[in-house]
Amino acid sequence: MSPFTLKVALLQRTPCDGASVDREVKEVLRLIESLKDKGVSIVVLPELWPSGPISTSNSNVFDKTPEILFKLEAVVSGMDGTAIMCGLPERVELEGENRQYNSAFFISRQSTPLAYRKIHLFPPFGEEKVFSPGKSPLPVWYRVKGVELGIGPAICFDLRFPELFRHYATEGCKLLVCHALWPEERIEHFITLLRARAIENQCFSIGVNAAGKGFGGMSTVFGPGGELVAQAGRGKETLLCEFDLGKIDEWRNRFLTARPQKWHKGANQKIMTLDAMEEVVKRRKALGQRCVFTNGCFDILHAGHVAYLEEARRQGDFLVLAINSDVSIRAIKGPLRPINPETMRATVVAGLESVDYVVVFDEPTPIKLIETLLPDVLVKGEDWGEDEIVGAKTVKAHGGRVVRIPFVHDVSTTKIIGRIIKGHS
Repeated sequence: MSPFTLKVALLQRTPCDGASVDREVKEVLRLIESLKDKGVSIVVLPELWPSGPISTSNSNVFDKTPEILFKLEAVVSGMDGTAIMCGLPERVELEGENRQYNSAFFISRQSTPLAYRKIHLFPPFGEEKVFSPGKSPLPVWYRVKGVELGIGPAICFDLRFPELFRHYATEGCKLLVCHALWPEERIEHFITLLRARAIENQCFSIGVNAAGKGFGGMSTVFGPGGELVAQAGRGKETLLCEFDLGKIDEWRNRFLTARPQKWHKGANQKIMTLDAMEEVVKRRKALGQRCVFTNGCFDILHAGHVAYLEEARRQGDFLVLAINSDVSIRAIKGPLRPINPETMRATVVAGLESVDYVVVFDEPTPIKLIETLLPDVLVKGEDWGEDEIVGAKTVKAHGGRVVRIPFVHDVSTTKIIGRIIKGHS
């Protein structure tokens, strides 16, 4: 991408109480319109900017989001070459149920509004009681002055997880944007982490924070070498700044660090004995990580398996997959199964990104493994009733939970084998 100067406006705002949201929206619309002739390419607002943190007591703010988005789209439609990035609560219907997200919207004339949904929810605010976690990053591609610019959005607590920003950088983003409600008492962390994300990814890093009511303000922009480009104070402020994206190429030509990691955990490293697995689980649980456990034969890997394991992995911090041994499968399914031997089945599932560890068991059920590992989350398919799930009582007795996952694909190893036999008959 050819070097060019990008002008951004950071609107550092003070969140309102529920009764004042409409007034805050009106003021922000006025501020954005006042930037119409200033050559601003992107206007950035904090996380949940109209209301601040959302709890069950002010959840009516969700109902206001569609109207707020409509008004922001109307403003953008009258501004040539200006986009808005802002944090708003979002309620959507997914998979037959209403879900609520802490989202960052990208609004421009080039597309319908795009929503990045916060992946890392913040426990001290009790966000997990109000919001569902987002499932994936969302690189945004935006044409500025005829040139495509990649933007990586994030929200507040996400800033502490560098893998998200590395993903954006390796996808080609040159601008990292964090919308925040960062507390005043840890404002130095906010600034330090913004700078680190800029240096390690050789990108421009923007953090837009709320001010007042215990929030630290100090919205900041860092360049790809960690240089300070612009910084706001502690109160409400509109911060305008310009920077040359060509500086990214200057830094990357010296030494390129914004690249995918050169190592990955091989399949054979994930396959463990129960004794070794017990030690790993103890260490990771001691760090506050949540262990997810599921089991199955996984004889012929198919799309249903992949979707199931991906959803299982989202239920915690690491996934232990227990697979039936050949002896166990023959006892359950007869002498003609499995199709693939346990060593091959273990290697194949261990090669999936969603699977962190694999352990093979000989018994008809995995109850011994469950009683040994005591996972925080026990996962099975929706076709199992909770009272039928082996280990459910054990997990719940130790404070864990049981999750039943619906099937996305109507496929199974048995059906695949049946179609093959029918085709040859």
